[in-house]
Amino acid sequence: MTILVRRTVLVPDRLAQRARRLHAARTQQHGVQVMAVEQMAARLAGGFLHPIDSDSLRLAVQEALPATRMDALEAIKPLPGMVGAATRTLERVWLAGIDLQARAAAHARVTALAALESTVLARLPGKMRPAGIAAAALDRLDHAPRVLGNVDVDGVADVAPCWRALLLALAGRVEVRWLAGARAVPAWVEDTAIRVVRSTPATPDVRVISAATPAHEALEAMRWVRQLLASGQARAAAGRLAAGAARRCRADLVRILDPPAGAPEGSRLARRGGPHAGSAEPDRLAGTGAGGGSGGR
Repeated sequence: MTILVRRTVLVPDRLAQRARRLHAARTQQHGVQVMAVEQMAARLAGGFLHPIDSDSLRLAVQEALPATRMDALEAIKPLPGMVGAATRTLERVWLAGIDLQARAAAHARVTALAALESTVLARLPGKMRPAGIAAAALDRLDHAPRVLGNVDVDGVADVAPCWRALLLALAGRVEVRWLAGARAVPAWVEDTAIRVVRSTPATPDVRVISAATPAHEALEAMRWVRQLLASGQARAAAGRLAAGAARRCRADLVRILDPPAGAPEGSRLARRGGPHAGSAEPDRLAGTGAGGGSGGR
């Protein structure tokens, strides 16, 4: 009989969420829920409370700017890019836990931002700022063992100041582990109830290959992949290609993996060398990117 044990894993982004959920499925980890810290706070605060997402905030700012008198910022309000700048400013202010209304008298620009915030929030009914979500979650800490279970913070370099008090309070109700690996741990985590789990830094064998062109770089990257697969040193799911400028070489990767009819025999790298070499999917590998500094693990 399998006993369901609730456990929550906090990860930094959507890609990490997909990878962690796939790992949980493959290893049959029942009861694991993978989410970002703001999703965890909203889950604990209550199912009908939702944080303000970036798309909704941008639309609300776009509608609120013409209707808001912003004395100190009135001159730049109609300029291109104001919507994006105001959206990012409000997001960063909220994540930092700054109360604009309480500081409105501190400076003329803060007064303007506070006025814009009031107009924006009026256009977002049913959604709350991060500080409101965190406060509501703190009021429901008694439900944390059943709603969240033990909490692991995995692969996160740091969390925004508005969520820190919630994590520290959670550590008094459930086990909270900060899976730091070989990375540095934020100062606010040290000497708290949060248990820090560290690991020894890896020492990989680093090898550099100089490539003349992006196409040559993509070819060398695929030769490396083929060597690992054909020799049995790695499975296809265990390798990654990383790049600083992936789009530049996407076409070259697709051409190498699936060359057009009539292409020279030397270019048919993916179709030679047995089943391992031809098992890669061009679109998926091209999406991981190569060019501008390929590497793998």
